[in-house]
Amino acid sequence: MNRMNRRDGSSHRNMPRFDYGTSFLNALRIAAGGGLSAGSGNPLWMMVWLSMLMFFAFPISGICAGWYIIINPFTVVFDGLNNMTDWLLQGVHFTHFCAKHMMEGTPINQAFK
Repeated sequence: MNRMNRRDGSSHRNMPRFDYGTSFLNALRIAAGGGLSAGSGNPLWMMVWLSMLMFFAFPISGICAGWYIIINPFTVVFDGLNNMTDWLLQGVHFTHFCAKHMMEGTPINQAFK
């Protein structure tokens, strides 16, 4: 059996080759949809948003979702609870907000404008 000794370790010709020249930061920019252009997101802000997503957004969204589920049926009877459920729904969507800005690499001061 004739095996090819390729740089990427694959023995098949039609296996895609991995580009070892891509750095982690460039891969992060490509994953964020920015490509390799100069206008793509900042990887430092991506890491800040990722940590905010993991440590703040998931717990806040979980707590808001629980309270939203409990309080939402009572909005039929008490109209004053509509503002509270709208606020809780924004808390549930906080994970989407953080993930969107993480993928764009948006600075925090620009995200909350």
